[in-house]
Amino acid sequence: MSQREPPPTEAPNWDTLGRQLGAYTVAFANAVAERIGINRTDYECLDLLDAHGGALTAGQIAELTGLTSGAVTGVVDRLERARLVKRASDPSDRRRVIVEMTHARADEFAEIFGPYAQGWQELASRYSPEQLDLILSYVAGAVELLQEQTLRVRGLPARPKRGQPRRRAD
Repeated sequence: MSQREPPPTEAPNWDTLGRQLGAYTVAFANAVAERIGINRTDYECLDLLDAHGGALTAGQIAELTGLTSGAVTGVVDRLERARLVKRASDPSDRRRVIVEMTHARADEFAEIFGPYAQGWQELASRYSPEQLDLILSYVAGAVELLQEQTLRVRGLPARPKRGQPRRRAD
């Protein structure tokens, strides 16, 4: 039985590196979600909460993720059962629900994200402050581009799902 040969080594290009970064980001998020016992969508919503200071309204989560309000309700229900978030009434509008992170399982997250943060710090230490400024500027531009393109794609006409007939334009 022969061993598989590794793929040929080529100089990385922007497209390849971007795809690899995206793929490994997905793989890491899947691993974290599995480790803490939630699904990937719930983890992404939890991560979004964390990125926005630990609290958002259910409507903001729906807007930022593109999920329906019903789907967000399901996400929040599951995250609440997992002791990762709690619901709070908005003091300025009691009809609105604020979803807040609880940090009840902080020790589990420290086990995952302590070494992760250390790895990022070690990577950053390879660069000068000027280089880091340039890298951060590029990443900020990439985030903005992704936000714009997400909105653009959401605005495109929906395609029929597999197995459903296409509607004819009259």
